Amino acid sequence: MVIDVVYFMYIQCQFQHMEKLKMISIRLYETDTQLLKTLAGEIGIPYQTYIRKVLRKHPTKQLKLIRRRYRTKWSDRKINLE
Repeated sequence: MVIDVVYFMYIQCQFQHMEKLKMISIRLYETDTQLLKTLAGEIGIPYQTYIRKVLRKHPTKQLKLIRRRYRTKWSDRKINLE
């Protein structure tokens, strides 16, 4: 019963943010779509929603890695202000 309430809240939240979504079309390998559908089924969400989550999360992770890389790269240098 708790899962139904959480899922309802999740769907409600998705509809509130729908005006910000843009429809795109991509071609994927059949094996990739089957894998994505299977993973989405394990979580219990529609596979289109799962794909959107994956696509949204990947650039965020990449940006964090890039920031971390530059932070360590520049923090290793000593700056002479004289």
